[in-house]
Amino acid sequence: MSHKKLFHRIALFTLLFGLALTACGGGGGPTATPSHTAPPPTPTVPPTPSASDRIEQGRTYFDAGDMDQAVAEFQAAVALEPDNASAHMHLGAAYGEQARYDQAGAELLKALELKPDYAKAHTNLCMVYWSQNMLDQALAECQAALKLDDDDADTYNHFGVIYLMQEKPAQAIAQFQQAIQLDPDHDWAHNNLGRAYSNQGQFDQAIAELKEALRINPDHATAHYNLGLTYARQELYEQAIPEYETAVKLDASLTSAHMDMAIIYREMGQTEEAIAQFETYLELEPDDPQRAALETEIARLKKSLAPIELLPFTNAQMGISGVVPAGWTEKDPGNYVSPDGQAIAQLAAPGATAEQFAQAFLSALNVTQAVQSVGSVQPAELKWDLYMIEGVQVYGKTGSLALALAQDGAGAYIVAVFAQPDEIEALIETVGNPALVAFTVQK
Repeated sequence: MSHKKLFHRIALFTLLFGLALTACGGGGGPTATPSHTAPPPTPTVPPTPSASDRIEQGRTYFDAGDMDQAVAEFQAAVALEPDNASAHMHLGAAYGEQARYDQAGAELLKALELKPDYAKAHTNLCMVYWSQNMLDQALAECQAALKLDDDDADTYNHFGVIYLMQEKPAQAIAQFQQAIQLDPDHDWAHNNLGRAYSNQGQFDQAIAELKEALRINPDHATAHYNLGLTYARQELYEQAIPEYETAVKLDASLTSAHMDMAIIYREMGQTEEAIAQFETYLELEPDDPQRAALETEIARLKKSLAPIELLPFTNAQMGISGVVPAGWTEKDPGNYVSPDGQAIAQLAAPGATAEQFAQAFLSALNVTQAVQSVGSVQPAELKWDLYMIEGVQVYGKTGSLALALAQDGAGAYIVAVFAQPDEIEALIETVGNPALVAFTVQK
């Protein structure tokens, strides 16, 4: 979770200064005695910035997102006035923006030591604590801030973040709404409220809040990310991808967007794009605890891109011929299995109807649910009715079964391919469809 910039914006003043330039002119021609000349003017020296000047300049950098310069200015203010509570508070807030939480906490605690009733220091310390998942301490600081200033939108926003982290969505939503009531242009409160609605499956409300956050701040990277996430949760993948792409352009630290895009591209069957996003994620997060599993998935996807060699086969007993992938093993007559558990079945039942054969085939797989056709194709002489069945167990693995069923005057025929849900579409394209085209009944 993120938070709104933690300073109230105030009008900045600019110190104007310059050098007074004096022009000196000579008299007439030379004389016998030296002329008297005025001494050169003393240059005007710019005044040394005070601690207040440093704080104001730091705030300017802070609001512009230049945290390195902001920190430098606030450090200079602290050096000038070590007992300036405002200087310590601002320095702590800037450290918080840089995720330097130990230093942030030390500065904010110093500010509170100097000024115990400093509401904004309590608010910022609340943020520092919840950023480290120290939720009890965060709640205590936000409660202290609220006792001192019950009209601060940031405090309510932080309360909402804490409740969201505690999986208390109703309380979180109420706090974000209160923040927005106090400050309708609080982009972070709109963003966080949108995320809370999205987590609850209230997608219309989520999209409205996230778009409002982006109206207020079009460069709000986290709002773009959350909007992409909300679209993805509705399987609106074409709308999700541009939001994720914008998010990472604005903030490269939103690495989870690459993971989300990888999964979306995999679901869409865009394998090369999925591989690229998985690899980008691992480049940015090399210590991810799931690295080994992700590398295995990348290898699997790359393997799926390799062309599959199809070899002719004939089953004289069933009176059919067709193609099977090279390297697959025939486990049972007409049933071939790959080394990683994918399978294809090409079978015939002379004298049976398609309905009878389907019932017997599915019963052998312990499929009891009713199945519905997802279409039909006629690549050659036979017309095939197509079915997709989930949760089928084949040779000890559970996955998706794409079933094609046909019949003619001699009997009924089945071509079925089996794979994991995220692999089935690719297997249909590379093995299932070519098998239908090549399937031939021997006369």
